[in-house]
Amino acid sequence: MLLGINLLSRQLGRFVIVGSMGVVVDFSVYIILTRTSPFWQHYFLWANVVAFVLANLHNFFWHRRWTFGVTGNGIVRDYGKFLSASLGYLVVIESGLAWLTHYAGWPDLAAKLVSTLIAVAAYFIVLRTYIFKSVATQNS
Repeated sequence: MLLGINLLSRQLGRFVIVGSMGVVVDFSVYIILTRTSPFWQHYFLWANVVAFVLANLHNFFWHRRWTFGVTGNGIVRDYGKFLSASLGYLVVIESGLAWLTHYAGWPDLAAKLVSTLIAVAAYFIVLRTYIFKSVATQNS
């Protein structure tokens, strides 16, 4: 049991580090797009999708290898599963961003931050139990 707790703690710590780097990628791309181009400023939800895709690729490679220790074949299969979970994450963020900006009148960056925070906890659980299950649950 103690080994399982240590593994979970290590994975959770790495998840936070990789996720934080992904958030930097995501927000940097979003800010660059929406603050330097009237097109992307008008279509900020699409800018969010572009930022998400780039951050998603970054996160997949780091989570697969470092957070959950997956190596070897199956990268395409793993990315397909990862992307399916990530699309749910994107739906939560897009919905929150759209709702908070349109109905609540929030600035887009504040809405994006709050929506991202809401989605993160569920995302870890999905990645650990569905995407990288075999390695993530060893010794637990």
